[in-house]
Amino acid sequence: MISLHIYTSILAIVSGLIVLLSTKGTLVHLIVGRIYALAMVTLAVASFGIYEVTGSFYIFHAISIQSLIFVIAAVVIARFMRTTLSNWQAWHGRFMVYSYITLIVTGTAQFFDRLPIANTTLRALVFLTLPAVLGWAYFEFYYLKKQPNTDT
Repeated sequence: MISLHIYTSILAIVSGLIVLLSTKGTLVHLIVGRIYALAMVTLAVASFGIYEVTGSFYIFHAISIQSLIFVIAAVVIARFMRTTLSNWQAWHGRFMVYSYITLIVTGTAQFFDRLPIANTTLRALVFLTLPAVLGWAYFEFYYLKKQPNTDT
């Protein structure tokens, strides 16, 4: 399970970055976006089989549930709510970007949690809060503004 989780995490990081940098609505965006969504669902589901760290349900399992909700909501909006939700692109983008931010932040936290930094507050600020705030600010103040037809 750990190997599947790691490989799909890497696939999600790469495909998610391609989607973020690609022109929205293109064939590349559509195909690579589907790869990203499938990778995110797979890595989240695989995470429920990983208990080596604590031996029980852990905060990262809860974050996997959150990621599943983000990705499923984004796919449902793009596939089924285009005609009923006037600003569907903004909501689709918001959920996908938030799932990507969650992926990067939790991956960073897992990696840097292994470093010999004794101050947990410093680790939380640098490796969790800072990337999350920067990702949110990027999305809300830059990403949405450059997208066509996004009523927020």
